[in-house]
Amino acid sequence: MKFLHIADLHLDRAFEGITAENLPDRTIIWHDIVAAAIENQVDFVILAGDNFHQSRPSFMIQKLFFDGLKKLEEKSIAVFLIFGNHDYIRKNQMIEAFPRNVYAVMGEAVETTTLSLTSGETVAISGFSYQQPWINESKASEFPVRSTADFHIGVYHGELGSANYAPFTLTELNEKNYDYWALGHIHVPTQLADNIYYSGTPLGHNRKETSSGVNLVKLTKTELSVEALNLAKVIWRDLIIPLQSTALDSAILEINQAILAEAQSNTQTIFFSILLEEVGDYAEELVRRLQSGELQELLSAYTKQLVVKIKILSFKLEQSRTELPLSLERLEHLIAQLDLNQLVLPLSNNKIIQDNHLIEDTMLSEIKEEIGQQLRLDFDFKEVDE
Repeated sequence: MKFLHIADLHLDRAFEGITAENLPDRTIIWHDIVAAAIENQVDFVILAGDNFHQSRPSFMIQKLFFDGLKKLEEKSIAVFLIFGNHDYIRKNQMIEAFPRNVYAVMGEAVETTTLSLTSGETVAISGFSYQQPWINESKASEFPVRSTADFHIGVYHGELGSANYAPFTLTELNEKNYDYWALGHIHVPTQLADNIYYSGTPLGHNRKETSSGVNLVKLTKTELSVEALNLAKVIWRDLIIPLQSTALDSAILEINQAILAEAQSNTQTIFFSILLEEVGDYAEELVRRLQSGELQELLSAYTKQLVVKIKILSFKLEQSRTELPLSLERLEHLIAQLDLNQLVLPLSNNKIIQDNHLIEDTMLSEIKEEIGQQLRLDFDFKEVDE
């Protein structure tokens, strides 16, 4: 038996923090997932939540999604689908009914579907969906114990120990004696136990998401095999360059060589965020050229002859980092205490914001994460006596 485990597709999510032109089509990842399922002749596909980035995906994004589901139907590939905290299911949101090959969980109660495979084997798949942006209690106890089917798989969108996203423990999952747990919500590919996996997001959408993946899972009565497929056409890289140069011209050459060395082994578009360390007396001139965009333009000209596509998102010089008199631990505490609800309260009656749910808790949590990420990039931290 073979299947694909996909989670956190966020099909309608834009690349974040990017102003570059001629960006790759981010939705191509869904076409590539469908193609990978067909090429590998899988029995079924599992979509473990957050297929969309919002609970009201646009009609055209939905059409793209449904077109892919129909291609899988043509190849007799079943799909088991749940909704996560971002794309929590609402009534009257889908532009059409799901194809017959799709088993979609439409409520928060755990449902189990049993598939009969062409091999004659049977597989039971259990999962639940979100109907709001959070679930504060574990759903693990609602999953049935292992069925009489040849295989049993659990699909769970949540976080180990989290307070807001269906918190669970490994003990709870292991007690079910399933063959595989297909997890969603964490965007980094992560193995929690021999048979418990976060596949990660198939495509990174911001500079924090430097890892991506889709799991190709093979199951027999005696063996579990998990292969991570990297289908992303875009990757994100943080590149630190400690410069040895004493002059501007040699520094530019050094920067260019570092970028090429990182890029030559990849065929994807690379979004680079670059930190320059040990910059010499030419720092002031380099900063001026950075601020004007000339350095980025020059480096793009140097690398345009490559098959590799390079987008330079940002440059920072080590000298531009300022020390803040607090620890990272204290920073995390301060950010956690931010009451963003009060800040956005004056906007809450705006119809556009209401219709698009722009100030839901999931969005506010992401804003907090972005604040912390930017502060860590721009400042150094130290302990102080309090």
